[in-house]
Amino acid sequence: MTDITKMRYVVGYQLPIRPSKYEIEVTTAGNTVSIVNIFTVSKNDACCIPLCCLFPACQKRKTVTDRFILNGDNLILQSTSAFGGLISCIEKGKVFQIVEVGRYIVLVNKKEIFIYSDNSKEVSKRDRFEMIQKIEQCEEAPKKIDIVFLD
Repeated sequence: MTDITKMRYVVGYQLPIRPSKYEIEVTTAGNTVSIVNIFTVSKNDACCIPLCCLFPACQKRKTVTDRFILNGDNLILQSTSAFGGLISCIEKGKVFQIVEVGRYIVLVNKKEIFIYSDNSKEVSKRDRFEMIQKIEQCEEAPKKIDIVFLD
């Protein structure tokens, strides 16, 4: 299995928002995985962020820490600092299936997809095609796959 701690960039995703300059910091200890997500949310995405009109800071560079338990080929969310940690109780237990495609690691659940890379190079058309094929085979895959690749 590709070492998840070597992943530094999100090179593709399927999310309700369109973040940019997306980097990650991954650490592991035993079966615990912490992922610090660092990204910029555009003003166009502000409508997807609850109460953004009351909190203008929501439009700036964000840092969100997610803590997972590694269980086989799955990451199970234990907590998140998103929205000040207010959604941890709702999101706890969310399962991401881990899929490997070459040097990439893809995290898949019914609503979200994250494609991690150890460098920020563009994903080739061949790798994109292979990723989509493997994602479609996942039990946890979204019904409609509409991945945004960052070039």
